[in-house]
Amino acid sequence: MEKAQSLAEELQEKLAVNKATCQCSEERTKRELECLQQRFKAAFTLFRYLKIQAKASADLNMACAFFRIKHQEGVGFVDGHSMPLSKWSKNANISEFESSAEEAAEANDDWYAADIFSLVRMITFERVTTKIDEMEISVKLALNTINKLAEQLNNFEQEAAVQRERATDYEQEAAIQRARATECAQEAAMQRERANEHEQEAAMQRKRATESARELFLLKQKFAAFKSEAQLVFRRIEALASSLEQRKEKLISKTLQLHDEKALKEDKVQELMNENVRLQSLVDQKEAQLVALNEQLKLTSLSERDK
Repeated sequence: MEKAQSLAEELQEKLAVNKATCQCSEERTKRELECLQQRFKAAFTLFRYLKIQAKASADLNMACAFFRIKHQEGVGFVDGHSMPLSKWSKNANISEFESSAEEAAEANDDWYAADIFSLVRMITFERVTTKIDEMEISVKLALNTINKLAEQLNNFEQEAAVQRERATDYEQEAAIQRARATECAQEAAMQRERANEHEQEAAMQRKRATESARELFLLKQKFAAFKSEAQLVFRRIEALASSLEQRKEKLISKTLQLHDEKALKEDKVQELMNENVRLQSLVDQKEAQLVALNEQLKLTSLSERDK
């Protein structure tokens, strides 16, 4: 579960880093494109402005005001960078140059105006040409930079697409890991419930074991008492057995004696029976003799009576 959670956290961190990288690259590219577009627009605007200013350079006051031409004592006419204009007269009257267009028209100084116009045209066209060349170079550089940035943008878009695909894969993997983490958490919860049940069961078993130990202790005490009683009983039984054995031996000896006496008495009885039989036969003989004597006596008495 911890491995799944750590893997899900790593995938989420990678996803956040990829999203931040894509956003930073897209924002940087957008900023660079906006900057180049602004530069290009500024260059194009300046180019148009220079063209307009070149067309408007025929106006002396506008040209002088635009190029900041002024008169400096001891030097003559200078431009905005204090560079001397050699073709201009050092003794020219600056008041006529600094006056308005209406005062210059009233002066009717054709030669002076033509000289100033030619000089202004020369300076204007030189600067305009230089500016145009610089702007063309800038535009080419800007176009090259824009093309490079477009290529970089395409590369960034492709990389962003790859990063988005990776981010999608990471999101799917993170979802899978979260699901696994959820399953692991559920399984851990079930394991904790089972552990709690096992702990409760173990507590009940310990309680039962304590009760069983107590009962066993009581049973041991009872068994010890019963054993002592049994030993006493066994001793008594042994004593009784020994006394019974002695009595048995006495009875056996007496029985043998009685058996011998019985045999003797049986012999005597047999002898007595034999004697009885003999005496009975004698008695029978005597009775027969008595009967014969009685008969003789009767005969004798009868004979005597007859006589």
